[in-house]
Amino acid sequence: MEKGKHRVNRGPNMMGFWAARIAKDKNKKKRDNNGFSLVELIIVIAIISILAAAVTPVLIRYIDKSRKAVDIETAQSIFEAANLASASYDDGVAEGWTVAATTKNSNSVARTTVTNSGHNSALDSSAPSSERYEISCVSWARGVNYNVGGKEWQNAKFKSTIDSGKEGDLQREYTNEFLRNLVHDEAVGAVYIKQGQNNFDGFSTQTMKMKYKGDAGYGKAEVWMVCIRTDNHKPEVWIGDKNFNGRGSGQIVRPLYRIYPDPCTEYRN
Repeated sequence: MEKGKHRVNRGPNMMGFWAARIAKDKNKKKRDNNGFSLVELIIVIAIISILAAAVTPVLIRYIDKSRKAVDIETAQSIFEAANLASASYDDGVAEGWTVAATTKNSNSVARTTVTNSGHNSALDSSAPSSERYEISCVSWARGVNYNVGGKEWQNAKFKSTIDSGKEGDLQREYTNEFLRNLVHDEAVGAVYIKQGQNNFDGFSTQTMKMKYKGDAGYGKAEVWMVCIRTDNHKPEVWIGDKNFNGRGSGQIVRPLYRIYPDPCTEYRN
């Protein structure tokens, strides 16, 4: 061997060193891939639960607000069709619009005292008499499914509130004009016969479904209502109930919330 040079030891000891090093690296990688410990998992789950509890109510309010906004848009379409029909030059249509405000049969047209804030005064007694006025329902339709004897969507199309007599004939003239403006031609001239067997029943492309189905404060709404103010004969669109909120069958429609124009606070905010 030349002076100043050393032989590299490549014997068994060196091989054992590298084998041990490789094994150590494998064990380290194995430990690194063990994932979360039980304590770490509990902490992560706790954090997710806290975030979900904080975010969920906000998300629900956002969804509800979006659904109410869609209902207001639907109410606006109903209002525009009703307002246009109320201004008709046809005497029969014009008289048919006002008959709900002048009829002595106030029960059939669901004549109701309401508040300037857009509530039924029987449910919201906070408003003074100076902030109340009277409305009568001219036409109504369901926006939520109601099953009668296995038949889905009872009164899914708009119908007049007065079914018979001269006043009923006049009101149907208005309602037919309103339906034409709303492009609900299949309900125009509908025959009023035994409840549950008329052609106002059944879901169709013209059914105006309500998006918000919760309780906004004064009960769950199920029907759209085209109403006339008895003081100035201007139209308003309300939503109300007929059978919901524990009222049972055989009830007349009842306004709960004004939706258009000037929606009540529960729908505006």
